[in-house]
This record gives sequence, structure tokens and C-alpha cells, in this order.
Amino acid sequence: MDDRDLDPVAHEPAPRTPIQNLADAISQLTDDPEWMIAALTEKLRSMRAPAPPTEAEVQFLLSSSALTPAEISRISDRVARYILVLEGADSFLSALHVTWSLEQVSSYLGKPHADILAAVDQRRLYAVKIAQRMRFPVFQFAIGHPEPLMPHLPEVIEAAGETTNWASVVAFMETRRAELVAVAAQTPRAWLLDGGRFDEVEQLLNATHRH
Repeated sequence: MDDRDLDPVAHEPAPRTPIQNLADAISQLTDDPEWMIAALTEKLRSMRAPAPPTEAEVQFLLSSSALTPAEISRISDRVARYILVLEGADSFLSALHVTWSLEQVSSYLGKPHADILAAVDQRRLYAVKIAQRMRFPVFQFAIGHPEPLMPHLPEVIEAAGETTNWASVVAFMETRRAELVAVAAQTPRAWLLDGGRFDEVEQLLNATHRH
């Protein structure tokens, strides 16, 4: 145990702070905890806690029958308790957890870093920069299939565009869609892996961007 972890008076282990406990918890999720903490910090700094609805907004929502008093009360409570912020952070961490590092992609594809970076530049691999590190969402890799990459990956990258939030792309590719049905509703990723037509996915992706 480091002497810095001891209480200077009692010479016993000092009580851990919530921040230290959070860092310990994050370190159990990844082999690069410093990067994940930096990524989460970057995300939290970019977020703004929503303000509760004003009295004028409440009256408008009630008069237009858009929401009931009970629904407005629930929304105000969620805002006051920062639940919306926590849900945003949770979604970000969930998406972050299903990304690979450059080293992992290089090992999976059996190619040097230079080839991986060239494929990114040529939009044949989907990569995003998070906390100064290049990360690769896992949905694009066809693990357990004959080909290493998901079919139609360049088309998916093109349809997603450069301005689309990467976490939204991850969520889209991993969410079951009623419109993509073989035996049962499939995720866009599973649909393409099973040989489904790309234009079906493209239509859904374009529709998602419009909302």
C-alpha cells in the first residue's frame, strides 16, 4: 500500500473518495482506464444539464394538451435529479465499451497499423477519435464469419456521413428494426451479415438522420 493512502493522523487506510471509487470501477471495464476516464471527462464537459420547464412552457403544454400535469411533473423531477444527464453518460459509456483500439483492430485483421489507417482514410473502415485516440466501433467486424468485415461497410460509412454522431451510428446498427425481417426482426448489422440488401438499411439510416 502506498503511504499516500494512509490517514496522516491515524496511520490507517484513508477513506476512499467517490471519485477514487469511480476510477476503480472504470479500471475494471478496460485495459486502458486512463483513456476511458479522459473520454468520459471529455463527454461530460460537453454536456449541458437541461433547465426545468418555465411556468410559461408548462402552461403552454397544458393548454395544448401536449402533456398531462403528471407527465410534466415526471419530466421536472427527472431534470431536477439530473437523470437525463446520467442517461446520456450511460449511453455514451455503453457505446464506448463496444469500440476497439487500433492495436486490437490490427491484431484482428492481421494487418499493420499503416494499412488500417489507410483503410480509414479510404473510408473502408469506420473510425472515430475519442479523447485523442482512434477507436473502431465493433459492429463493423464480422467476428465468427468467413469475411472479417461486415458486408457493405463502405456504403454504411458513406450513408452515415461525417457529421453523424458515432454513438448514434452504433445504436442504429445494433438496434432491432421491424422493417428488417427474415425470421424475426433483426439489427441492421445482423441483416447485412445474413446477406440482406443494403438499400433497406440505407433507407432506415437516412430516415433516422432526418429526425
